[in-house]
Amino acid sequence: MKLMVYNSYYLSLFVNPEYPVTIVAFQYLKTKFDIPASRKLKLPRPRLQKLLGDSAINKTVLVSAAAGYGKTSAIIDWTKVRQEPFAWISLDETDNDPMRFFGYLREALRRILPNLGETEEYLSSYPTLPIATTLNSLLNALADTRQSLFIVLDDYHIIESPEIHEMMTYFIHHAAVGINVIISTRQDPPLPLDRWRVQGELLEVRQKDLCFSREDVSILLNQMMKLDLSNSDIAALTRKTEGWIAGLQIAALFLEEREDRSGSISGFTGSHSHIMNYLMEEVILRQPESIRSFLQETSILDELSESLCNRVTGRTDSRELLERLSVSNQFISQLDDRQQAFRYHHLFGDVLKSLLNRQHPETVSELHHRASQWYEENKLLDEAIRHAFKGGDQVRAIGLIEIYSTTALEKGERKTFRNWLNLLSDEVIRERPTLSLIHAWTIMNDKTRAADELFHERLDGAETVIKEQGDRLQLGSVSNLIPLAWLKDTITLLRAIFTFERGEPAGLFLPELEKQMQNTAPRLRGVMLFLTAHIQIRAMDLDKALETLDDAVSLARAENYLYLATYATYLKAWIYYQSGKLRQALYTCQSGFDSLVQSGNKSVERLSFGSALRIMEAAVLIEWNRPGEADEILDKALYSLKKTTEVGIIIHGVVCQHEARSLLDVDPETLKASITDLFKMERYHSSLGDLVQVMEMCFSSRVGNPPLDIDNVEVLREKLEIESGYFAHELSYYQNYDWLLSSRLARIRLFLSHCSEAGDVPDEKTGMRIISYLKEQLRGAASWGLTKWSVEILVMQAIYHELTGSLEDAVKQLERALDLAASEEMIRVFLKNGLLLKHSLNEIRNRGKYKDFIDRVFSEMKQVKRGLGLSANDNVDLLSTRELEVLKLIDEGCSNQDISSHLYISLNTVKTHIAHIYDKLEVNRRTKAVSRAKQLGILR
Repeated sequence: MKLMVYNSYYLSLFVNPEYPVTIVAFQYLKTKFDIPASRKLKLPRPRLQKLLGDSAINKTVLVSAAAGYGKTSAIIDWTKVRQEPFAWISLDETDNDPMRFFGYLREALRRILPNLGETEEYLSSYPTLPIATTLNSLLNALADTRQSLFIVLDDYHIIESPEIHEMMTYFIHHAAVGINVIISTRQDPPLPLDRWRVQGELLEVRQKDLCFSREDVSILLNQMMKLDLSNSDIAALTRKTEGWIAGLQIAALFLEEREDRSGSISGFTGSHSHIMNYLMEEVILRQPESIRSFLQETSILDELSESLCNRVTGRTDSRELLERLSVSNQFISQLDDRQQAFRYHHLFGDVLKSLLNRQHPETVSELHHRASQWYEENKLLDEAIRHAFKGGDQVRAIGLIEIYSTTALEKGERKTFRNWLNLLSDEVIRERPTLSLIHAWTIMNDKTRAADELFHERLDGAETVIKEQGDRLQLGSVSNLIPLAWLKDTITLLRAIFTFERGEPAGLFLPELEKQMQNTAPRLRGVMLFLTAHIQIRAMDLDKALETLDDAVSLARAENYLYLATYATYLKAWIYYQSGKLRQALYTCQSGFDSLVQSGNKSVERLSFGSALRIMEAAVLIEWNRPGEADEILDKALYSLKKTTEVGIIIHGVVCQHEARSLLDVDPETLKASITDLFKMERYHSSLGDLVQVMEMCFSSRVGNPPLDIDNVEVLREKLEIESGYFAHELSYYQNYDWLLSSRLARIRLFLSHCSEAGDVPDEKTGMRIISYLKEQLRGAASWGLTKWSVEILVMQAIYHELTGSLEDAVKQLERALDLAASEEMIRVFLKNGLLLKHSLNEIRNRGKYKDFIDRVFSEMKQVKRGLGLSANDNVDLLSTRELEVLKLIDEGCSNQDISSHLYISLNTVKTHIAHIYDKLEVNRRTKAVSRAKQLGILR
């Protein structure tokens, strides 16, 4: 398990635990999920519908064209004829925040799939957990539904966030069969369209597919709108507009009241935009004054409703006007089936705003102010803030941001807040401690020198202002009070998290953190204890960390804070496990799980808290070589846990499951699936690159049958990377210690195993590097009380010495390892490396030491080999796999040259293998070697 801190996670745990700070619940704009209503005048387009109908075989449908070509209308019509459910999201500029975008995606899916799974309830409870880690949870939940569906992302061109593009690429690539994404956009998005196109996973609907043909124009204008235009007029209008649907609609409205329609058509000149502006202004200016003023005043709104329009315009007849405009098809779209929400066509709205700014600029600020008030009253603070800024009312915007700040901590919307703060002057931010804290939080993850300096500047500035205030600070435009204690605790925790994540000597910060905990709220104190334990672990004060975790668990249980209680217990078990106290680790997990069950909370299994503890329990069982029990536990735990966001624990479970199954008679394809899972998680977990590359090699080496994928020893040497300075730097960050050490030992073990297979001995330089590295890490592991790793390192040293012929040195190191491992029955490390240690183990056994333990190692190695389909004969280990291959070819009558060609090894290597065979079988001729091997049961 990699110890990690998500700062938004820590903040979300303690935000508003007891303090009377207003938390504004996040309100989804419901109409963004509604499929807009079809237009009254709907032109049948069978060719286009047939094209879209082919999308069932594609994962992605790209509907790309300029504004006004009917992209949305085409998709709306298509939803009417498909049987699958559609999850619809109408995007706007505020959705560029990755957290918000992902929240809307989850909510859209939940609305059409009420049985999407308990996963989404869990994710909704912890919305600040990193998006990247929740993608797999959502994808798994969708796959479990086995439901075909379409996800429509309308107006995707608005999305500019690289993180969102990356997220959607991953989502589409890994979505289950039947999950299709429809992207409506004015321009091609930066997604891997070329790759999807080559793979046959992309259906493209382009501008040429959407534009009206001459026949379509005739049906629209003559049959449906009764304009009675001549064929030449139809042809001219089609040519001038190039089938541009918006232009044709405006032209139709314009021509309805013209007597000389042919003459009016010939007067259309210029580009599309010029035609649109001209025609729209003509249409708008012909409206009665009451409707014209209503159109212009409401043009500042992205969504139109009776209540909102009445507030902004000061009218009482907004509903009647909206319905009249909708019936007359005056470029207004109905957003729901209840006729309660509408919006203007984008181009029409742009023209209206242009007219408003040109004709009545003095009213713009007041209109935005009224809109901001309405949104605030309806608890839609995001929209309220946006209109406050657009209306130039910075004071109001600041007050709303402060109110929204606690909700921001819960939602994790860094980008949204950073964009808002960028609109404020540095002086304004420094004067407001809440804004300073939010700004520090938004830049914490930047990890640049400038961002780090600004982070400290913001916190220092906030402290200065707080000292100058009274007992409480008043937020903005409402009497919503926030205690100074909450601000102080936030500053303390932000500094602690910052220090921890930068790998700085966080121990120096502990006294202040511990002092702050004395008088803070219990829930917040529990989170601070959890962070303190992480800091103590990094400082390698494991005993103190265990005491701190005990306090955290006790406090969390008293507060019925199951999440914190569970993961503090998991961390305790992890420390015991690393310290080689396997029985204590197992007891901790089991007692923690029992406490969850006894809590009476029926959601224990639903929230998957217990699964983390079961994974640690399985890890202990694997160390005791009980793979069957471990696999049964892991199968259930991972099924539940993979639907959560605990990536580090999930990876721990996947690695354990692979190791357990490698000891059982499991289909090789099933084993490969574990590697595939790790690679999928690595894509969104930057710390795993080294782990996954190494673990794949490590897993390829199974007890009793190590089929090495890498044939060239030089390649392995390059992968060792055991320069002491490099490792000393990496290991200064303890939270990476276990994975780093595991990966390095895996590489060394694989290298030594390959040398044994090839009958090779490491050269002196490489050998010195290996021993030097192992000794250095042994000193550290021993001083820190990491018994498990001490045993692993001692075993690696013994393997090296046995391979180089230094049997006495090998025995010495192996005895030290047995001294540490035997009392806790830590047998797995010896089974894993038994083939490379057989001479040392036999020697120790012959001396009468650890006889029972070593007999068990040999016995269970034979059982493993039976499961792998190998002989359990005691003599099977006498020859290496490669030596056995050589001997079989000798038995077939092959010459040395034949063996060299068949095995792709040099003639000298063949001779070396034969010499080793003679030595081990105590013979001096090829025929005697074959005969002796058959007597021993090595050959049949």
